[in-house]
Amino acid sequence: MNSKITTEYKAKLKDNEIDLLQGRMQYSILDVIAHMKSCEMSEEEIMKLILRDVKEIVDSHFEEES
Repeated sequence: MNSKITTEYKAKLKDNEIDLLQGRMQYSILDVIAHMKSCEMSEEEIMKLILRDVKEIVDSHFEEES
């Protein structure tokens, strides 16, 4: 992967754990979008794939808890 589009979330002193995790998730998703755009994927395709992947991650987590 091209390291130019990998962003590290820089925590702020006021960030609590949830803020930190959400910031990291947001930067990660934005990096994936940037990479997909550089591969000339359409906005519709990018949204479909990211939402699919996030849903699979969440579904998998809750299935493991059951």
